[in-house]
Amino acid sequence: MSRIIIGIHGLANKPPRRLLEKWWKKSIREGLGRIGVRRRRFRFELVYWADILHPLPQDPAIRNPEHPRYLADPYMPDRGIRPLFFKTGIQKKWVDLFGSRMEKLLVTEELRPKLPAVQDLVIRRYFKDLDAYFGNRKVAPVNGRTAKQRIQERLALMLKKHGKKKIMLIAHSMGSIIAYDVLTDGSGGLHVDRLVTIGSPLGQPAILSKIAALSRKTRKSGNKLKTPGNIRESWHNLSDLNDKVAIHFELAEHFTENAKHIMPEDRIVRNEYTVRGKKSPHKIYGYLRTPEMAGLINDFLGSPLAVRMTRKLGALLRIRKRRT
Repeated sequence: MSRIIIGIHGLANKPPRRLLEKWWKKSIREGLGRIGVRRRRFRFELVYWADILHPLPQDPAIRNPEHPRYLADPYMPDRGIRPLFFKTGIQKKWVDLFGSRMEKLLVTEELRPKLPAVQDLVIRRYFKDLDAYFGNRKVAPVNGRTAKQRIQERLALMLKKHGKKKIMLIAHSMGSIIAYDVLTDGSGGLHVDRLVTIGSPLGQPAILSKIAALSRKTRKSGNKLKTPGNIRESWHNLSDLNDKVAIHFELAEHFTENAKHIMPEDRIVRNEYTVRGKKSPHKIYGYLRTPEMAGLINDFLGSPLAVRMTRKLGALLRIRKRRT
């Protein structure tokens, strides 16, 4: 069976689709190179939805930082910088403690918001795309469909298009919320074999409470959400401890396993991405370059020889089918 990697980007405006897709692919190749895997072929497609909320994309040619389409964080090639050591113990304890206290302050054990007005204010102030996605910020519907429906449709159509392939879905930031919603809906026989969420806000109390509110009628009582049943093999969640969007990084605490005994497997990584001398631990390009992400991709792609043999066999079968 042929394999494909599908990516879905996160919140805020983005450069044009083809350019962003090119930068994702470059970052994936750089990550594979870091673990000694070079010239590896893979199929990749990007689910691009920024244009739904931002009609004009960011323009790398614009030099004025005050311009609304200025691209502040473009792709920068890997410079091969590596940390001398990578320890997370003490920092992980502090981040975990802060996250658990914030959760107790903001949501009940049933994942109901304690301060709904405050949570909505935070989302509206700092996550405008999420505000539009959840329907609080008005976005004119197109052909009767809301922004949320149109965004979800982009991912659903991509998964349907490649439904006969083995799929690895890499969902960054807000893309992980979209991926969770589409997979939870489960209509149309959609599936992914492996889900990888990176820099995900799914563990944030405000997000948990909104997802829980939508699923409360069908969900059994309790303080955990369900892992979508159409994730067939694994769900990996990668987070940098300095990534403020993913500060509630332990998704395994909030999602139960599905019928296939799959639930989030949390992993701390070091996102070393730097742009214009400033560290950017939430940036997608850095996450894709981590050895942990590269290892997951290389494992998904399988043995290069096996992949070539599968492709040759598929080509022979197609030729034979045309002749009969």
